[in-house]
Amino acid sequence: MESNWLNPDGIPGRPWFKHLLYCARYTYAHLELPGLTEAIEAQNWQEAQRQSEILAKAIDKNTALMHPNGKRSFSSNS
Repeated sequence: MESNWLNPDGIPGRPWFKHLLYCARYTYAHLELPGLTEAIEAQNWQEAQRQSEILAKAIDKNTALMHPNGKRSFSSNS
């Protein structure tokens, strides 16, 4: 399951951070949902949408692993 929270492309501008749920800011402070949070803080709504879709796919993958007998989807595109 944990590997489903990794994005091979990393977060925009910092591809070395692969985890979708947390990473460090430039100040080393913690940051939750880094791709989405940084896109919203930058008011980049197109990137925020893209990041939310990436998160939704990861949620769907992990949800399917927890509920193997019935698919449960949180994204609109599945």
